[in-house]
Amino acid sequence: MILKRLFKDTLVYGGADFLLRFLSFATFPLLAYALSVEEFGVMALLLTVGGLLNTFANLGLNNALQRFYWDPQTPEADRPGLVSTGLLLQVLVTLALTLLSLLVLWPLRDLLWQRYQIPWLSLCFVVLSLLPGNLLVYATDVIRLHFTPWRFLLLSLLKNGLHIALTLLWVIAFKGRLDGYFFGALLAGWLAVPIALWLIRQEFSLKLNMRFVKDLVSYGYPFIFVALAAWIFSSLDRWMLGELSSSTEIGYFAVASKFASIPLFVSSAFGLAWSPITIRLVAEAADYRRQIGQVLTVWLYLITVICGALMLSARELLVILTPNEYHQAATTLIFLTMGTLWQATTQITAFGISLEKQTHHFARITWLTAAVNLGLNLVLIPRFGAMGAAQATLVSQLLVTGLYLWLTQKLHPLELETNKLLGVLLIMLATLALALITEAVNSAALRDQLWSSSWQIILLKSGWLLVLLGLGPALGILSPRALLGLFRPQQS
Repeated sequence: MILKRLFKDTLVYGGADFLLRFLSFATFPLLAYALSVEEFGVMALLLTVGGLLNTFANLGLNNALQRFYWDPQTPEADRPGLVSTGLLLQVLVTLALTLLSLLVLWPLRDLLWQRYQIPWLSLCFVVLSLLPGNLLVYATDVIRLHFTPWRFLLLSLLKNGLHIALTLLWVIAFKGRLDGYFFGALLAGWLAVPIALWLIRQEFSLKLNMRFVKDLVSYGYPFIFVALAAWIFSSLDRWMLGELSSSTEIGYFAVASKFASIPLFVSSAFGLAWSPITIRLVAEAADYRRQIGQVLTVWLYLITVICGALMLSARELLVILTPNEYHQAATTLIFLTMGTLWQATTQITAFGISLEKQTHHFARITWLTAAVNLGLNLVLIPRFGAMGAAQATLVSQLLVTGLYLWLTQKLHPLELETNKLLGVLLIMLATLALALITEAVNSAALRDQLWSSSWQIILLKSGWLLVLLGLGPALGILSPRALLGLFRPQQS
């Protein structure tokens, strides 16, 4: 029953998110043909700069707003004041940080160009995009607080549609390259902001309530440290590649990361449905520990099939969708996809930590993992380049979900299906090994122009994918009857 409800809610709540992510990814091949590998590497560095600055500009205000908006101690009449105070505070903090960033970065512009080939104009566009970006995120969160999905969908489609259209226009039609991409993103943000503010106009005013300022800042600022650790974990590898390797390797890593994000389309949709279902399940079902344990098994198997398909088709996807210079990212893509697999499991493995409200463990684990990731990158990048950074990411993601599950079993144990989980892990390792071996053989075959060998490898991988699909029912993880039941109308 829980699988059917989870499946339907994933389709309903995650459909829009899936569509937007897919549209964003669909534009990637067009950019790949317009920009070089090195330019993709520089783009990745610029995006990490924006992410780092946004870590401080956000100030945890979105988290604080969600915490206080529906708090019983916040009267309904005070909610517009809370929203307005948070919005004005967001504007003031972001403006101050934008000005400070430009002043600090100006003397470094020549160094950034000589060392990392970062254009000053592109960097300015990234910094100037902080304000519209934060305004759009804030407005989106306010809309979600009102449970108005159509407004949420409208704003999401508007801001993402403008971003896709204008970045492609400036890069491809106007030949703007990196400067064009980031100018298009800046323009798209500002065009969407008026609509976003109009959608929350009922709770928007120019009044700053100092009591709310204190509440929002005191609750929100600790999230800066969690976000900073997350940035180190997810973004520092690009800069380490720049220092310890080359901009080409950054480009390989950035391209592989784009493809490795494909399973997150499904994972994100699943996450949107999973959180409310678990809350209801704990309240209503006496055997919720067993049911959640079953969901972990099924989800691990399904995400293994999805990621396995991507790992096995890594080279083929790059050959079909990107120019020849990107094809060397195939092995990097395989390792990053395996890391994505582990990342997708954290929504369930962190269950006990969240339920017991021991959320301080998240910050500790994030910082620990960031340190491990840093150490692994120092060792692996000089030797393996982008592939080494991908290997470090894989190990780090495995460490995160492993620690989450360990703490969950200590704080609020689940009834795990141990034998089935071990079976899925063996399937996972076999798929990874096959993907790496066939990629090595395929690369050699292509160098020697042995096209018959390449086709034999494709047939081998296709056969293993069929085996993967059959192993779920064979191991009793997901029977055909249960799978068909997901699509049947629910009886009232």
